[in-house]
Amino acid sequence: MKRNMKGSRNTLSRAYTAYAWISVGLVFFAHVYRLFGHGMTSVSMENAHLYTLGLGFAFMWILNFVQVRLKIRLASQKAFPWFFDIFNTGVAFLAARGIIKGILDIAGYASPKVSIFVWCAVACFAAALVMLVLCFVMAFIQKKHAA
Repeated sequence: MKRNMKGSRNTLSRAYTAYAWISVGLVFFAHVYRLFGHGMTSVSMENAHLYTLGLGFAFMWILNFVQVRLKIRLASQKAFPWFFDIFNTGVAFLAARGIIKGILDIAGYASPKVSIFVWCAVACFAAALVMLVLCFVMAFIQKKHAA
């Protein structure tokens, strides 16, 4: 199955727009959960949107800015879909960890298994960083040969 990544600028623009809406959704979810939880709240749940806003939205916006300034096309690189999917998975692990930890905190339980989400996210971000470096190297080689 071949993925269609038309333009990295459009792909990244859609990504940080999606992250902004996901952040709004997480804030709304935490607010509704607080209402139905009789005012009980959890810092982990209240701050789950910061993962999508800080890591997802801000990082994709910065990446879009960098590629425009350097005049390279990241999405045309074969490693870009891998980077994109792995990075999004890492952000999803952190957001899910915040929601699950928040629910457990409100219920009065604690589980050491919630830290598995953090370790999975770290592994995803490490793999995504390798893919991103590979994308930049391939983009600069392609730019050098085009000139």
